[in-house]
Amino acid sequence: MDNYSVDFNIPNLSLFEQDEVYNKLMKLLPPKIFNNMEIIVTDPVGGKHYMNSQYGVKPGGDMCFSCLQINCSLCPSFKEQK
Repeated sequence: MDNYSVDFNIPNLSLFEQDEVYNKLMKLLPPKIFNNMEIIVTDPVGGKHYMNSQYGVKPGGDMCFSCLQINCSLCPSFKEQK
């Protein structure tokens, strides 16, 4: 039975490097695999951003249902809560 999952973690990437990895994966993987891939980017302040959705997790652990930034420190919603 094929039901494997693979997790990758590449720490300390710049935003440019993260984008470069994403674009290379998009070109390399077949659409069926790429579309099922869950990509989570952790920003410098500890926020987690789910790239294939508009959801995220704020640095304090609360869910964010309107995640529109790649960095919580740039998000007006997060700045208001500080």
